[in-house]
Amino acid sequence: MALKTYLLGSLTVGCFLLQACGAGAPPKSDNTAIQAKPVAQECRNGGDRLPESGMCKDAAINTLNLGSGDAPILPDGCSWQIQESRMAMDILLYMAASCDGKTSKLAIGVGAQQVEMTLEESALGLPTDDDQTPVIRVITSDPDAPYANLEYFTKAAVDDPAEAANCVARPAGLDGWPEDAIVVDIKNPPAEDEDGPRSACGPYGFAGDNTQYWRVFNDFAWFFDLGQDAYQDIDVRSLTLVPAPSDN
Repeated sequence: MALKTYLLGSLTVGCFLLQACGAGAPPKSDNTAIQAKPVAQECRNGGDRLPESGMCKDAAINTLNLGSGDAPILPDGCSWQIQESRMAMDILLYMAASCDGKTSKLAIGVGAQQVEMTLEESALGLPTDDDQTPVIRVITSDPDAPYANLEYFTKAAVDDPAEAANCVARPAGLDGWPEDAIVVDIKNPPAEDEDGPRSACGPYGFAGDNTQYWRVFNDFAWFFDLGQDAYQDIDVRSLTLVPAPSDN
């Protein structure tokens, strides 16, 4: 998958931007005949197509890998609409909040061996400046050990080595969160927080006063930092990667 290549370091990223390391211009075809591209069929019920993927919106919705549970609540007058963002040679499909004609949208960029996603547009009026904390981070994951890389990534960001050594990934098991949500927390955490919300294991670990957790799907580990707001711009259950269309 293209996103896997996207996360393999600066050399790989550089090669990706050129489409192929050391590759020159593609050879010219001997076929001089003009090949007309097939005309896309109209979408069912006269619906629109998404501009990046070219998918009909109803077909894109049916493609989503929606997990269990209900969609997050939205303010009155808002609805969930299909949205897409380009991610290397893939397209990320998702359901986004839409209010008063404005639909939320994720901006996707490259960090240090990770993909970072911020809000390019927010239908709910949340900050969309360049300095905002990414709402989603994506790193690689080993299918044979799905918790291993996210646990290593989390522990590497903990300042205290003793605390880091006591951190372990586990299912979150919290109502209202996705069933596959994962947190990195200390071993044998207290049953109750006696002195207010508890946090542990650094910026990507457990935070009792914040909606943040990991999920593993599509062979990647996804870290969600959704803050404390009751409403969310993105239905995180719906994130689905599809290949970008070929230019040919």
